[in-house]
Amino acid sequence: MTDRRDDFTNENINDEPLLGPLLLTLWSYRRAMFIAFIAVIVGYLGVMLLVYAIVPNERLASLSFRLTFEGAERDQFPNGTKFSSAEIVATPVLSEVFRKNELERYGKFGDFKDAMFVLQSNPDLDLLSYEYQAKLADPKLSAVDRSRIEEEFRKKRESLKSAFFSLNYRTRDRVLKIPVSMLNKILQDTLSTWAQQAAERKGATRYNIAVISKNALKKDFLSAEDYVVAVDVLRSMIERALKSVDEMSKIPGAETVRFGEDQVALADVGANLEDLVRFKVEPLIAVIRTNGLSRNVARADVYFSDRLLEVQLAREQVRQRVGSLQEALRAYQQAGSSGSMAISGEGRTGGVTPQLSESFIDRLVQLSTQANDVKYRQDLTDRIIDDGVLLADLNRKAEYYDSMRKAFASGHPLTNPAMAAEVTRRTNELYSAISHSIDDVQAVYKLIAQQNLNPDTVLYSITSPFVVRTTSSLTVRTGFLYFVLTLFAGMIAIPLACLAHHYFRHWIPAAAPPASGTPRETDKDDVVGG
Repeated sequence: MTDRRDDFTNENINDEPLLGPLLLTLWSYRRAMFIAFIAVIVGYLGVMLLVYAIVPNERLASLSFRLTFEGAERDQFPNGTKFSSAEIVATPVLSEVFRKNELERYGKFGDFKDAMFVLQSNPDLDLLSYEYQAKLADPKLSAVDRSRIEEEFRKKRESLKSAFFSLNYRTRDRVLKIPVSMLNKILQDTLSTWAQQAAERKGATRYNIAVISKNALKKDFLSAEDYVVAVDVLRSMIERALKSVDEMSKIPGAETVRFGEDQVALADVGANLEDLVRFKVEPLIAVIRTNGLSRNVARADVYFSDRLLEVQLAREQVRQRVGSLQEALRAYQQAGSSGSMAISGEGRTGGVTPQLSESFIDRLVQLSTQANDVKYRQDLTDRIIDDGVLLADLNRKAEYYDSMRKAFASGHPLTNPAMAAEVTRRTNELYSAISHSIDDVQAVYKLIAQQNLNPDTVLYSITSPFVVRTTSSLTVRTGFLYFVLTLFAGMIAIPLACLAHHYFRHWIPAAAPPASGTPRETDKDDVVGG
């Protein structure tokens, strides 16, 4: 016979929800859970302190600068050589900085090279972009106002083409740290070394002027040539030197440069070269021509014939180029005039309407491109003028070589030892004088470049002070995030561990079979109940 009390108890147990016993079980473990949470927090803080002490701090040293040489916004040096910001932290530059500052005591060169990098930035251009973005975001702008604002933005952006960069050194220090003063010196030396190498190896601080040296004069070559040919070669060298002097005179401040004990100026050098032509070369050529003095008349005739042909070909090329430029300018002006007349006619015949007509839009386009048209016509005119000057010089040379060719075409070489010795002596004196003048031209050029194009002041300029930022790899935000995740994991793991402990402590022994000779509790209840 089954006991009704057991049936009633089993029914209550089956109907009772499971949440209540779980909460009661967890409540009985409240002290253990509290201690476990405290242990988790203390353990987390200990681990974070250990990690903070072990993980190296990251230091970022920055030095902002601006490239000031002409052509920096176009990625090229003033002499036309290509430029890249990666050259500043190239291996030749960094290896010299590494050696000069004895940085091997702080680490390897590979680590040092990897820590250096250059970033490009232009804060003024960014501010300008933000300003005009706000203006163009106005929905009430008309098409004309929007076009005007965009054109204004383009003009201001053109004026802010200066290249801004920052040289950075990022390192993670563990035990041996580079001092802050050394970091500042490293960045300064990097820019200075790059500027020096760019000036010496790429000619970044040299003017784009062809300046000859006395190496172009070969005395042995002149001695082997005919008298008149040797003097004409020297005359050509003087013309090249005078051209260099003329180009250098256009450099700002070139006329004020003085060198040597006598304080020789650029104008003095030019005057000396002109005097050599007027008082040395031309009289000597006249003496040779008048006396018919020549070692080999056929050689002189061939020389002047070749020179004449070369000048004539160059003159014809310049003439064709001038004609092409004049024709292009004439056609461009006619096209512009016909377009303006068509636009004006449309404006007269059309009525005044509130809409934007095609003629009105064409007029806006014409006004916006008017400045470009003027510049284009001016460039064509300047090129025509330059070629005209060159053509006049070629005409003069052609007449000179033609007269010299005719003078030696049918002549016979004369053997006058005294006159030949005199011509040779005067030629040698002329050679020495020209060599001295060319040295003066080189000295003036170097002095101008040294004073006007100092690499440390011309290629770049520092725009903001040296800054060092030290940050830990373990930030507060990261530590707080890990703390929240640890607490969340503890809120799940600790209660589950308590429930597992309760289960293994109470339910596993109850489910185990009783030992032999030990009466079961149910039997005792049955006996008592009976």
